[in-house]
Parts: sequence; C-alpha cells; structure tokens
Amino acid sequence: MPNKKKKRNGFFYFMLDWRKEARKCGLIFTNLSEVQSFPECSEAWQRLSIAEKQRYNDLATTNKLSNNYIRPKLNCRGEPIELLEQKEKELAEFNRKMRDHISNIINIGLMNENLKKVKFYFLHFNWLYITAEHDYVPVEYAIGEFTLQDGIIRYHHKILNIKPKMGYAWQATETSRNGHKILPEFSGGETDFRRLYFEFIDFLKPAKINDDKYPPFFVTKQIYKGVPSFLDQLANAADRINTFTIYSIELLFTALRNAALNKKGIQAISEFIGEREFGTEKYAFEKDIECSYHENIDGGTQFCSLSLIRQWSYIICDYTCDGLEIEYRPGFNCAASLLKDFLYTFENPAKLDDKIKPSKNCREEVIVKTEVKEESSKCRENENQIQSIDNYKNKESQVTPSPIKFERPLRLPNTPSIAVAKTNTKNISDEIPIEDFDNLNIRIARGRASILSRTTFTKCGFLRGRGRGIPE
Repeated sequence: MPNKKKKRNGFFYFMLDWRKEARKCGLIFTNLSEVQSFPECSEAWQRLSIAEKQRYNDLATTNKLSNNYIRPKLNCRGEPIELLEQKEKELAEFNRKMRDHISNIINIGLMNENLKKVKFYFLHFNWLYITAEHDYVPVEYAIGEFTLQDGIIRYHHKILNIKPKMGYAWQATETSRNGHKILPEFSGGETDFRRLYFEFIDFLKPAKINDDKYPPFFVTKQIYKGVPSFLDQLANAADRINTFTIYSIELLFTALRNAALNKKGIQAISEFIGEREFGTEKYAFEKDIECSYHENIDGGTQFCSLSLIRQWSYIICDYTCDGLEIEYRPGFNCAASLLKDFLYTFENPAKLDDKIKPSKNCREEVIVKTEVKEESSKCRENENQIQSIDNYKNKESQVTPSPIKFERPLRLPNTPSIAVAKTNTKNISDEIPIEDFDNLNIRIARGRASILSRTTFTKCGFLRGRGRGIPE
C-alpha cells in the first residue's frame, strides 16, 4: 500500500519562509529535512509569539481544506449535476405554489359566487434584441386588468425608443421586420425607464397586497424566460429590487376551463390540452383591438402587446363563461365581431338572445353579419335542391366530337450527319442520290429510323445502332 502523506502543520510553512531568508544569507539547503535538522531553525520557531505561530497554523488549516476539496460531478455540458438538481427542486416547488395559488383563488371565488369579478393581471412585452448576457431589451409592453365579466377593464401600454448597442443593430432590425414592426430609435417612443417604472407601479397600486407585494403577472410560455429580464431593467432604472411574481397564463386558463367543465359535470382536461386550446390564434386578425401605432400596419394585430392581452381575454372567456353561467358582452368579455352562437358552448349553440345587445363600444358589424348570414343560408337552400336528369333524353343534345385535323408533315432537316460531314459533302441530297450509298465506302450508323432497304443495309454493312453491326 502507498505511504500516507504526512500532515503539514504550522512548522512546515514556517520552514518554507525561514529557508528563503537563509538563502539570502548564503545558506543553501537541498531539502526540508536539512532545514528541520538545522538547530537555528528550531530556535527561531521557539522564539515566535503565539500570534505569529497561529498565523502559520491557520495557513496549514486552510491548505488542508483545499487539498480535501472534492470536485463536483459534471454533465456533458460541464454543468454541476448537484446544482442542476437543486434548481429542478426549486422549480418544482415554485410550480406547486403557483398551482396552489391559482386553485385557491378560483375555489374561493366559486364559494363566494364572485369569480366573475376576481381580477387577474396579464403582461406581454416585445423585445428588440437579446444580448450575450441573455438580457431582453424591451421595445413595447402592455399590462391589462382582466375579469371574466368585463374582460380587459384597464390597461397600461407603452412603446420605447431604444438605440441598439454596438453589434446588435442587425439583430434589432431583423426582429423588428419579422415581428412587431417597431424600428430601433422610434421617435415616438419613451426613453426614461425610471419614469416608466413608477407609472408601472401606479397602475398596480389598487391591487397592492402589502408594502412590497403585488399581484402576480400571467404571461405566456413564449415570453416566460424574458419577462424577469424586462422587469429587472425597469426596477434597476429606479434603484429598486424586482419583487414581481410571474405565473403561467396557460395554467390559469386550464384551471378556469376545468372549473367550468366541473360545473357542467364534464371530465376535466389536462394541462397539455389546455395549453393547446389556449395557443390557438382564434382572434389574431380581430380589428380595433391593437394600439394606434399598429393600427395602420399590415399584420400589426398579431404582434401588438395590447392586442395580444385582449386576445387572451377573449379566448379565456370564450371557453369558460358559458360553463360558469357568465353573460357574454360583445366588445367586453368577447370579441365584438362574433355572435354568441359562434362562441364555445357546452350544449348545442343557441341563437343570440334579444336581451343581449351590442354596447356602444361594439361595432356595427354584428348587425350586418346577421343579415349576411340569413341571405347566405337562403342561397345555400336554393343551391342544394336535387334535380333529376334523364341521360337518355339528353343523349341527342350532346355535343358531337370535333373532326380530326391532319397537319402538314415536318420537312427533312438540312443538317448533314456526322458520317456525311467526313466526306466534305455540303448537301448529300444534291450531289449523291440515295441509291449510290455503296460508293461512299463508309460505315454509317443506321439507328432506329431506317430509310434504307434490307438489301442495301447488308450490302453496305451499316451498323445496326448501339454498336451492334453485321460483319461483312
């Protein structure tokens, strides 16, 4: 067995220092055993005070801990496995608290019969570019206060004027062109992040829980990673700490959907199905829900932050209000361009009740579409009438086929073949008749379209094509 390493105490590190000082005086030692046996070194150690000896003893203890340090296990990416497992546990605990918070709010609302008035806060933001440090530089954001009864009640929306850092101009331009269409250094945007933070806080003051606690923001899975970076930038600009909580809006949608299904006695859906249903872009091209900037841009409704939080409210109400027995109000908790019978219902679609009338904010397209729908249904009834056709009676009236047209045949080509070109003959049809091929004394490739007779072929010894000739 190998010898165990001797433990290094404070005297060992004292010998290292004393050896350096002795070398300056001309004393050279080949190893530390000679230093240890030298009497002056032992005397110098004895003359040290307790505090000086403690310094060397502390140095020995520190090095002992560093030598006993065990490197953590790493994965294929070089990340500590223990640290990753700890992060997974923290994430699982956070998801559990998020589900408990959402379910508690919904259960309390159902018990008190005021779930339709419970307020939720939606957040969406668009970024201009992402830095190497994974910072999402915002260019637009919108917050909305939502209830099942009234949809988006209040909102706070801003567009920012951002100058890209060096090296990020191309990324910023491409992100703008393929997405939100807000160019870098937008002249009408905001530049003061500190003032934006306090406006942000003022919007949330009515729902403030305590001195430092605000209601959670519900965001989608697509922007979940970038929201903490956006909130950090706002808080840092005002010398504040980011204390906001971020929850998944897909989980909120699934919980509300299951509450509506449970009330109707229908089996609940999974979180995966809820995420798929919420991800449908049902209102992506809805009109008059975007901001004034995106209103005049083609496709602006799809990427506008204000438009997106309104689309989320329409989707949630579309799938839950009927099951929770909440009245649909076009222009508020459902899109103004849709009628009640187009929305999701747990039973057969019902016609629009006369009591439900479009509000002032509702567009006149609701009334126009009802008239168009009635006219289109009448047209379909006329088109779908079955007509009996007697093929025997109509046999005589059939169109006679057109006569076959005979076209003029193509002329012969004027280009001589390779075999004839070797004889320096310009035009074989003018100088040598077809029957005098015997005098050429050459082997012409016959090919597939033969114009010579069999006797001429065997007499001249022409090749049959593809290299299969008849010997002479």
